[in-house]
Amino acid sequence: MRQRTPIVSLLVAVALTACSGATTTIGGDDTTDSGAASDSGAADGTVSDGGGGKDGATPGLDGSLPSVDANSGRVDAKIVITQLSENCQPPVANDPVVLLGTLTLSNGTSASIGPGAVSLGAFLEQGTVRKVVATFNLDNNGIPAIAPGASAVVPLTKTAGSLSKPDGCNTLQCGKAYVVELAVAGTGVPVGTRLTTDPITVTCTQ
Repeated sequence: MRQRTPIVSLLVAVALTACSGATTTIGGDDTTDSGAASDSGAADGTVSDGGGGKDGATPGLDGSLPSVDANSGRVDAKIVITQLSENCQPPVANDPVVLLGTLTLSNGTSASIGPGAVSLGAFLEQGTVRKVVATFNLDNNGIPAIAPGASAVVPLTKTAGSLSKPDGCNTLQCGKAYVVELAVAGTGVPVGTRLTTDPITVTCTQ
């Protein structure tokens, strides 16, 4: 099984971190996530500071993710999930999951970033090694070009019927919390960049 490549091992000039200070970048495949997001985050899914950074190539839990170019600044990312729900009333759809929210990117570097896209989303189990439960696509997932010092808000809407493992209300368990991960790609964005939230609880209509 391939290990996710720490983003600081890539020769890039941009550090992509969450506004609260927690790192939101992980790289590699879609099998597991060895990053450690805080389990005590906000209910809206905003990434929060886990505290206690680590030395070496792996991004610290405190969000310490140095840029190769010290003068390049950083791009701050904030994910807010406003709805993660399922309609479990019969007849239950194969993919009843609804996800709505926003991704805000603030460019603190000296160069423009984008255009790009939120290329894929995933629901992950909680824990040190976070198993991918299912992936999903997003509607209107384009990221515009963002000039230095500017910000952009990208709406997040899960594409209906796009869940990779559709099994009604069995794929995501009602009342259980999952980490939402977004894969981001584009001009000026390091290859393999992924953003994660704190665990978010699924609400259901029974």
